[in-house]
Amino acid sequence: MAHIGGFVSGGALILGALYFNRDIFNATYLDEDQSVDPKKQQLAEVYRLMEKYRFRAALKVLNTCIDEHGSNFELQKLKYHLMKARPDRNFPDTVFSLLRHRPADERELNELLRVWHENPELRDKLDVDSQVRLALNFATPAPLKLAESIFDSLSVQPANHHSLGVLARKLALCFESLGNRPKQKTYSDFAADTVGGLR
Repeated sequence: MAHIGGFVSGGALILGALYFNRDIFNATYLDEDQSVDPKKQQLAEVYRLMEKYRFRAALKVLNTCIDEHGSNFELQKLKYHLMKARPDRNFPDTVFSLLRHRPADERELNELLRVWHENPELRDKLDVDSQVRLALNFATPAPLKLAESIFDSLSVQPANHHSLGVLARKLALCFESLGNRPKQKTYSDFAADTVGGLR
């Protein structure tokens, strides 16, 4: 059953990845046009391997592509999905690398939200600074409750990290804009009392 489950999740991965990149790669064009740049050729090979359920081989090509041409959010997300289909000991680092990304728009923010929700067992293993930065990204009206939950989890730890004051101030501003005075005061007071001085 686990073997079947792996193929089912792999199939979903392939469908999602090919749908997302439907306008980026054209395999026939890449086969015929030898002037196409090496990065596109490597990525086309990644998708060919994915179609054959050869996830480890696809990951190897993708890692080479990242090493040679640099990374970006889309490549990190693709790496995450490949490793999630066949997790190994490096999977947590891939998750953390993605969660440390600063989202450029709402779509990327939603992707980070999904990664956070998909990996509850890794949340506490992410360093405090990265959790705070992630919560700062989420401290907008839409995912505000998630930012609060991260704050709540960190604030009960024996020693409050100084960067929690920054997060508290951001949350106070969010609740001020929403007209929620009690929560605004709660977070403002925390920020004011935080060691390091955010007054």
